[in-house]
Amino acid sequence: MSKQSPSGSNAGNNKNAAVQPKQNNRALSPADKKSAMLDRRAKAIAIAQRQSLQQKSKKQAGLDKDGKKGNIFSRIGAALVRVGKFLARKFREMKSELKKVTWPTYKHTFNQTLVVLSVVLCFLVVLFFMDWGLSSLLKLLVKGGA
Repeated sequence: MSKQSPSGSNAGNNKNAAVQPKQNNRALSPADKKSAMLDRRAKAIAIAQRQSLQQKSKKQAGLDKDGKKGNIFSRIGAALVRVGKFLARKFREMKSELKKVTWPTYKHTFNQTLVVLSVVLCFLVVLFFMDWGLSSLLKLLVKGGA
């Protein structure tokens, strides 16, 4: 004869029966219930993310579903997919950064161009006269010494 629990069910003999935790006599407050529910949800999300990462790492390593290495073409394909995703992400980031740029106005660009050209012209004149003066001095020294 089998032993029955006080509730009358045959749970003692069933190995697959879920183990029921001891329940406290005190009632849980709504905040405690919400906290427990959020904890269970967070654990479930963490498990799902971990499984997803494991599957992605298998894919990135060129492994098939069973964890075996795929043939050379599947590994090359996986590498190309990774490179493509990397480039796509970089271009998206570049596009978002370019949207943040404050581009200069036409007037500001024109003024800055004039400043650069005037500085270059000033240095051109200064260097021209320095070159002319030093070359004249060298000619005098060479003629005078002979």
